[in-house]
Amino acid sequence: MSRWLRGFRNNRNVDNRNLDNRTLDAQGGAEESAAAFAEPEPASDAVPGTLPATIVALDIETTGQHSTDRLVSIAAVRIETAALAADQLRVRPLHLIFDPGRKCDSVFEAAHGYDDWLLRHQSSFEDYADDIVGFLASAQLIVAHNLAFKLGFLSRELAGAGRRLPSTTTHCAATAYRELNLSGGISLDAACRQLDVDRPARLTTTFAEAWLTLGVYLRLNKVSAHYDLPDGLVFPPTNLRKAPPKPAGNLPPRAAPGLPPASLPSAAMLDTGWRTVRLSDLQGDGVVHQERKLA
Repeated sequence: MSRWLRGFRNNRNVDNRNLDNRTLDAQGGAEESAAAFAEPEPASDAVPGTLPATIVALDIETTGQHSTDRLVSIAAVRIETAALAADQLRVRPLHLIFDPGRKCDSVFEAAHGYDDWLLRHQSSFEDYADDIVGFLASAQLIVAHNLAFKLGFLSRELAGAGRRLPSTTTHCAATAYRELNLSGGISLDAACRQLDVDRPARLTTTFAEAWLTLGVYLRLNKVSAHYDLPDGLVFPPTNLRKAPPKPAGNLPPRAAPGLPPASLPSAAMLDTGWRTVRLSDLQGDGVVHQERKLA
């Protein structure tokens, strides 16, 4: 038993009715959900019956932190919790990158690693707005760390594309983690350290952040096992276009004529179907079985 789980059992009694479970309204805002999730009984293994049937954990990267900034990428992972009892993790990934139409703040560019030359050769958010809404609408619960910031950006981008966030219950992992009153802040890294959710060195992408957010949520809901991210689910954005060689000197204006085109991703890269992962394999190297049927 991990030191965190032991302490959680003995000293913490987090009532999920007090956590930040909310329902997105039709305008993309938030209102209190009419029915809060009942607190599961402590257990050493996953208890799928106490969890929503489908969960989407997400993370985003942006050009900055202000309301005028734009979305750079979104990553999300959807799981079906009933499969946990059968030593399986059914997971469907989403990982997309966009041209934000503006230069990133240097601090944020350093964080996500996408420079202006690469981003200006990507597709617009509008091209994938329907796919994103459909992916989120497929879940009973949307989980994010610092939920208000991330859904605020996502809601503005969707509004600009003439779309709205689906009416789905949401959960802020940071708010739930704060209820434990642990030291070290409430960042995702801090929560992972305190809850013994490992962050392997190779996991540096937005998708990895979404996976770790899912891990924090499961730990907070007394799913004691930690599932490493299998190699088959570590990939760049599926719509990533390969930029041509970067010119020397200052970059030309974004609207300058004659800019060399980017290489389009292959059809295989765009396939983000379900994967079934054996949980027992995730104690070591994960084995991922691609399912071609999309849901």
